Amino acid sequence: MHRDLKPANVMLTADGRVKVLDFGLARAYQGEGVNESNADLSPTITAAMTQAGVVLGTAAYMSPEQARGKGVDRRTDLWAFGVLLWEMLTGDRLFLGETVSDTLAAILRADPDWDKLPADTPEEVKRLIARCLERDQRKRLRDIGEARVRLERWDHDPTSMHAPVTAEVPMVRNHAARRWLPWVVAALAFVAAGYLGLSNYSTTPEATAPLALDVDLRLPGLDILRVNAGANAIISPQGDRIAYLGEDRFIHVKALAERATRRLEGTRSGQSIAFSPDGQWLAYANNTHLMRVAFAGGSPIEIVRTGDPRGISWIDDTTLVYTTSYHTGLTVVSLADNTTRELTTLDTATNERSHRWPQVLPDGRHVLFQAQRLGRSYERSDLVVADLATGERRTVYSGGSYPRYARSGHLVFARERTLFAIAFDPIKLEVSGLPAPVLEDVRTLVVDQQNHDGAAAYDISRNGTLLYAPAGNQGIVRIAALDLATGVLSTISEPGDYNMPRLSPDGRTLAVVATRQGRSAVRLIDTESGLVTPYGLADASEYLGAWSPDGQYLYWSFADADGVYSIVRQRYDRSAEMVTLYQTKNFTMP
Repeated sequence: MHRDLKPANVMLTADGRVKVLDFGLARAYQGEGVNESNADLSPTITAAMTQAGVVLGTAAYMSPEQARGKGVDRRTDLWAFGVLLWEMLTGDRLFLGETVSDTLAAILRADPDWDKLPADTPEEVKRLIARCLERDQRKRLRDIGEARVRLERWDHDPTSMHAPVTAEVPMVRNHAARRWLPWVVAALAFVAAGYLGLSNYSTTPEATAPLALDVDLRLPGLDILRVNAGANAIISPQGDRIAYLGEDRFIHVKALAERATRRLEGTRSGQSIAFSPDGQWLAYANNTHLMRVAFAGGSPIEIVRTGDPRGISWIDDTTLVYTTSYHTGLTVVSLADNTTRELTTLDTATNERSHRWPQVLPDGRHVLFQAQRLGRSYERSDLVVADLATGERRTVYSGGSYPRYARSGHLVFARERTLFAIAFDPIKLEVSGLPAPVLEDVRTLVVDQQNHDGAAAYDISRNGTLLYAPAGNQGIVRIAALDLATGVLSTISEPGDYNMPRLSPDGRTLAVVATRQGRSAVRLIDTESGLVTPYGLADASEYLGAWSPDGQYLYWSFADADGVYSIVRQRYDRSAEMVTLYQTKNFTMP
């Protein structure tokens, strides 16, 4: 993080190169008076570390979280970049008040005057600035590299900057509810070119009003979305109803026109859910069987015994395609007589581990799915199409996870927490051009082969409505080491849901907390080999504390099934029994 990006810190060298100076708020604030008359000359205020409650930065270029004294991350630099880009285009200050206090107030409340931008400013540039100036940092552009890629692409093809935007998406927000909403399912309808910049698949598209709404899953009458549960939210082909897995492990359904959700009784342990073509039925898998249940409710009906499936799709009203387990190919089952036939088999010569997350294409004759290989993250899978009659298959794209076809003529897939789209011909079964990011901050499980399942929490209806669950505080991170002498940055382990890092005194072992399926567990990572090994208990939520100064002991805490928190001490080599030091009914960690 720079934390103080402003015009005074961006210089041109004699040969015309741009140079960013003064990294890390280097000039300490030692009590000099604040220049209240000029916000962009106000002193840079610094502290020993970035922390909540300390205001750091230069007033006119502070992000909202900086101005509030909250903890910041690299997205605060994205805000400052957006301010600088706006000012370069307009030749005017964006947030300028009579005093520093007025400037901070404008940052927190005032919207940019978009009319000040030159009339010929490309819509894509306006959109880029708007993404940088999102006050909610979760919705802000995530990486400056994304801005660079967009600008470079437009520089190489100037015509792409002036692509028309045929539908603006009005954002409707319930701010009072969102203050305490940790999990949201957002349904966004992209009309014509819309946000995705996609054309309609039909030659005579139905006139549809732009839609943007948040489904608040903690208001009365609604049930909380279960996180880290694979493909846990789907939308009907007609785009008028949704189904998702709740925290209670039951399937919950909701018509978009209604406020409350309904729990479908008897569907506990539901997973890999799919709507029927008419939207009246749901197929799902419990722990032992493939099942179906009416959207209206009623007793679930057994279809066939199965293992631990990774995806279901309806071919027609009486036929399904699904995976029988997490390490198999695809299988077709008839609802008329419950007979099954094998559709695809794994290619062991190329180390295929599974075929998963199938989706039948509109022609009803082909199925799109993900072919995942041993030793590769899910986001590096092959996206494959198979003939439903013969099983003949062809790879259409490599390097994505959880593929879905959009009738605009695009193949959509996930990488990390971003959805990408690439043009796809459903007749020739070929892609063309290059993939482009279309939606960021989506909840996914596509990075870690050991702990993830390759799914992403999104779905697309036939009429172009996209349902997704935002990533929220999902923390896919790469643990790395920075050599302070050389500046060399090297990764230590595969990406994962890691937090609370604690480095041993000798630097050889990193203790972390890994989150999986909503539960946190202590793990040890060898900083040389990257090997990750379990350390704590198998059935408790665990939190890290510290190493002893000699590196012989690790202090951590856990919560048992009764909600009792224990602080414990354990020898690093486990040569002695764990010792309980303290217990309480309140959350605690050493």
